[in-house]
Amino acid sequence: MLQQYRAIRFFIGMITILTVIAAVGCGDKEPATTAPIAPPEIDPQTVPEMIEIDGVEFTLSTYLWRDFMPITDENGRELAAVVYVATADSSMFPSDISADLMWVYYKNDIWGAALENGSQPDYNFRIKKSANGGPKWETGILVDVVVRLIDDEGKYFYIKETDVVVERTE
Repeated sequence: MLQQYRAIRFFIGMITILTVIAAVGCGDKEPATTAPIAPPEIDPQTVPEMIEIDGVEFTLSTYLWRDFMPITDENGRELAAVVYVATADSSMFPSDISADLMWVYYKNDIWGAALENGSQPDYNFRIKKSANGGPKWETGILVDVVVRLIDDEGKYFYIKETDVVVERTE
């Protein structure tokens, strides 16, 4: 009976160890990337830097960076982004407007990404969205960013910010 108890305990212990090893082995160093987002069917040169929707003017502010902290790969992590879409006059941000996609343009390359809700700032005049998993472009370069806004009726609007610096965090 004692031998059966030990065998069962050994078996349960082995299952636990194998489960932990499998779970740890499945973890990615880098965040999972999503399917590429096709560029919008518009010329980014024609996208305005300020847009008016239903009488409210909006602006775009973007922070782009690559992380080179010591715990990351020596080549750094992929490009990450935080975008703020704000009302130009700091009035309350309309609840029927959101941002869902973004594109970053560098020379002949384009990175498109779905925007996720970021932690919302303490300001009611802007929204904050984020994206990860971009290309490993050099830091210090200037890029253009286009963000797609969408209203509650499904109508799209585009806004851009030019000459955004890809920052480096260490």
